[in-house]
Amino acid sequence: DITTLLLTGGVGGAGLADDTTTTLGGAGGASTATFTAGLTSTTTSVIGGKGGAGGADSGTEALDNDGGVGGASTLDLNLVAGTAQNIGTLNITGGAGGNEGLGDEAGEGGAGGAALATIAGDVTGNIVLTVGATGTENSGADAASAAGVGGTASVTFDGATAQTVIGNITAGADDTGTINVTNDLTITGNVGLVGATADIADLKISDGKSLTITGTVDVVDLTLGSSTGTGTQAVTFKGATVVINDLILFHDAANATRSITFDASNNDISATVAISTSTTDTGDTNNISFIGGTTNTTTYNSAIVTADEIDSILVGSSTQAGKAELRMATAVTAYTLNDTAGSSTLSFNATEGAKAIAGTINGTAAGKGTLSVYDDDADAAADTFTFAGVVGGTGSLKAVKIGN
Repeated sequence: DITTLLLTGGVGGAGLADDTTTTLGGAGGASTATFTAGLTSTTTSVIGGKGGAGGADSGTEALDNDGGVGGASTLDLNLVAGTAQNIGTLNITGGAGGNEGLGDEAGEGGAGGAALATIAGDVTGNIVLTVGATGTENSGADAASAAGVGGTASVTFDGATAQTVIGNITAGADDTGTINVTNDLTITGNVGLVGATADIADLKISDGKSLTITGTVDVVDLTLGSSTGTGTQAVTFKGATVVINDLILFHDAANATRSITFDASNNDISATVAISTSTTDTGDTNNISFIGGTTNTTTYNSAIVTADEIDSILVGSSTQAGKAELRMATAVTAYTLNDTAGSSTLSFNATEGAKAIAGTINGTAAGKGTLSVYDDDADAAADTFTFAGVVGGTGSLKAVKIGN
């Protein structure tokens, strides 16, 4: 077994000082390591090269003499399908940006090198993504130059068959790092750190692929779908807390299906998930499902508006009942309650004020599902619900409950 594995990109060269001829620093060399057999290590670090410093102006202009870009650092765990590996802690860190040159008309610092890992097979261990630090600004320099930006940090799962990660994928700083899911993937652990300033910046799920996360989630942008395709891209959340600043439904010219599922089989779920679309595309199908049995509830704390283009909210399925509580205004085409595997309940809670509910509400068959509306805050006055769609028009509900 390996205790420590370190892979580092080359440092960018410094821009030429005190020279009016444009002379850039050379780019740092790229580093790549490929493993076709299982890697077992305690700590693996993939670090982009530092950007070169800008050329200094000690009396002669060096404004265009920028530092070289740091070299990229790439780890490729290119294993055969189904191979497991224990990676311990995998640190993926972008290279630091180069410092801006000293003097009035100095060169810019070079950008830090990218750090990336591509993984096939199954992984046990934790992954930490950290974008490189920006270089140091020269406060006396011309506004036309700047310090180099830090290098990106990313991990891509691209196996030929479904993959599993047993461990957490977190960020070394707030709003940093990218996860690319180009294969069906299950993460048995957390993504980002809820309640800490360490959320993942970008999580991208490719067309026709699925992602299941069993732990908590704190992500800035999650993009469901990424290019032209007609398949189904799906994400399932099972952890107690899900926080996503923007879940982007990627629309294109092809008609695809996007499925968002909250599975409360093991615990209640609190979901704060804002939804948006990349473009308007009425041919796509976008669904949100709530499952997990009759005991635990998923509480959805964000509004769903017409522009989000959610076609259906499904509570319960053919194999599991479901309980969902929606706390904000909601506008979808249809709500469907399925009691096949147990009593499913759709609740609207006016704890945040009066609610407007758009969309039809039906059971999958006559006498299926319970609709509950109530206001559980401490205010003396009850708030009003306004339903714009037909309730029980094509499939009557088992019960409607008002108040608690």
